[in-house]
Amino acid sequence: QYYYTINEVTVDALAQRIIEIMSYSEEELNAKAEKAYNFIMNNKTSDRQIKRMIEFLFDRFDENA
Repeated sequence: QYYYTINEVTVDALAQRIIEIMSYSEEELNAKAEKAYNFIMNNKTSDRQIKRMIEFLFDRFDENA
């Protein structure tokens, strides 16, 4: 959804995937880039990661109480 993957870790699979991705239109590539950017900005900022860590610690603390 946010990035491209390969199914096999081989030179041929990587080359084929690069060729496939290069065939996408600029609009398709920009749409995927925008989705990825928005995901990172909404979910992976330092503030969001700290919040997740605090929630995790509080959950663990409540679980052991």
